[in-house]
Parts: sequence; structure tokens; C-alpha cells
Amino acid sequence: MSKLILVRHAQPVIDPDSPSERWALAPESREPTAALARELLSYAPRAILCGDEPKMAGTGEAMSEVLGVSVARAAGLSEHARRTTKFADKAVFEAAIKSLFERPGEVVYGEESADMTYARFAAAIDGALASESGTLVAVTGGTALSIFLSRRSGVEAFEIWKSLHLPMAFVLNRANWRIERTI
Repeated sequence: MSKLILVRHAQPVIDPDSPSERWALAPESREPTAALARELLSYAPRAILCGDEPKMAGTGEAMSEVLGVSVARAAGLSEHARRTTKFADKAVFEAAIKSLFERPGEVVYGEESADMTYARFAAAIDGALASESGTLVAVTGGTALSIFLSRRSGVEAFEIWKSLHLPMAFVLNRANWRIERTI
């Protein structure tokens, strides 16, 4: 049965003076990304979609080299929009993300609410799945991934978000959205 594999991008080059949406994939992230892709070979993905951000595109391209499939960009798969937020320490950032999840209909951090992020992301995924019967890999950011996965699988968003590492994959059953494997 075909799957949806949601991938959180690999480690970017962090530039506190630049919005995270501009961060590129760190060169040392290519090998961990290739290792993750090797774990996904048995699912025989037919395509890779990624958000527009450089770290997502870089992750998708590194996976493509191992998986032997093309990469296409899908703007709807980009991270929760927070271009105007300042780089923050871990505690401040975590509190902002928790607030985003707890008040999903409000724009409490950045330029999008969790509901807005979900609508955009779900439209991109559902549109891609409608035209692809095989396994699809979608590379995105941790917050958008957590929001989507929470609403489709029933796992609490903040719990997912806190468990994430770089890179990481969730293999989902497309028929019931059950998480079958995390890598």
C-alpha cells in the first residue's frame, strides 16, 4: 500500500540575523539526510515534494540522490510563516510554539495561525495525493508538520513537536493516517 512520508528538513546553517525561511541546508547534513533516505528505499517513493525554503529544498535534493526520484517544490509545504519574528532562545521559542498550538485560530506568533498553516499545508498534501497513487515524500518544517500530523493522526501537536529531530521522517498509512513508523 502506498504511503505518505512526512520529513522534517535536516540541520540548516543557523543565521540569527536572517529569517529561518532563508536558512540553507548545512553541508554536514547531507550524510544524515542520505542515511534517512536509505531507510526509506523499501517504500519505493515515486516523488519528493518540498517547501520553498532552501533547507527543505536541500533536504529533498539530498534524498533524491539516494531515492532516484525527482524533487518538486510546493509552496504550501513551507513552514509556519514567521518571517517577522526575531531569533529567540530555546525557552522563548518553545513557549511561542506552545501558544500557537494552544490557540490555533489566533495569529499569536508570526504571520499565520495554526489553522491557517494547516489549511495551506493540507491543501498541498491532499492535492499531491490526489494525483499520485504511489508513495510520496513531503519535506517540510517541524511546526507545519506537527500541526498537520496532529490533526490527521490525533497525536497532540506539541508532543510531536517536542519529539522532533533533524532530519526525521514519519511514515503514514494514506488510508487512515496512522503513523506506522518514525525514523
